[in-house]
Amino acid sequence: MSRKALIDRQPPFPALNKLGMKFFELVFKTGGLPVLRDLHPWTNRKKTNVSWLPINQNIERTASTPAPAEVVADYINRAKHLSIVDFCGCRRNLQCQDYPEEIGCLFMGESSLEIRSEYNHQVTRDKALLHLEKAVKANLVPVMGKARVDNFIFQVPDKGKLLTVCFCCECCCITRFMRHLPAERLNEIFVPLEGLSVEVDHTCIGCGTCEKKCFIGAITIENGRSVIGEKCRLCGRCARFCPQGAIKLRLNNPRLKEDYRRRVDPHVQIG
Repeated sequence: MSRKALIDRQPPFPALNKLGMKFFELVFKTGGLPVLRDLHPWTNRKKTNVSWLPINQNIERTASTPAPAEVVADYINRAKHLSIVDFCGCRRNLQCQDYPEEIGCLFMGESSLEIRSEYNHQVTRDKALLHLEKAVKANLVPVMGKARVDNFIFQVPDKGKLLTVCFCCECCCITRFMRHLPAERLNEIFVPLEGLSVEVDHTCIGCGTCEKKCFIGAITIENGRSVIGEKCRLCGRCARFCPQGAIKLRLNNPRLKEDYRRRVDPHVQIG
């Protein structure tokens, strides 16, 4: 039997079945409580530090500022161990109709060697970069960093040596449960990309498309206009889906790669 046939027969990871998804949501709901958010590793600021890296082609940025996806490529080029999960457990579990199931997470670091080989395989840097390119072309937004929840999902002990690049869709990814956390905790564990900003201009007609597509519930329609609230993680989906082109992303940080390394590297080793 071919590897593809074996992959197609694999069920979602046990942690991502329907019961597991309910458990994840419950954890993040309770993780919004002041005491529990520090006790649970998934919402503890010392164990999780990730950012979304928007893929919008029309991000306004200075000539010296790298594109967000280049931050992922920077990590790929520095990592000693790289592996790709053969399918997205979230999309397979929810039978996603909008994004390809076969684009799974990319992992870096020594602990990636411990992920079960039935649905994970080690890759070269070139193949990892091609996987990133494929994901971006499929409009999947990378979220990268130290994500403690993945140690649980993939049954890997937390040694601080597993860096996640999850290629998220707004409809299936467990990151949508982050909407239950308060903005102050989101700012500590799901950090907006350094130097990135978003604004709604005068052409907004308040159609509500962005509100429906915002997986974290950060957008409301007020007085016939979109208002982006403090829970926004700057993933760029609202700008991508806005039919009026009224939402603009701006990135101004020539030291984007260095700033990202300075923040994330203390939480996880990839060498």
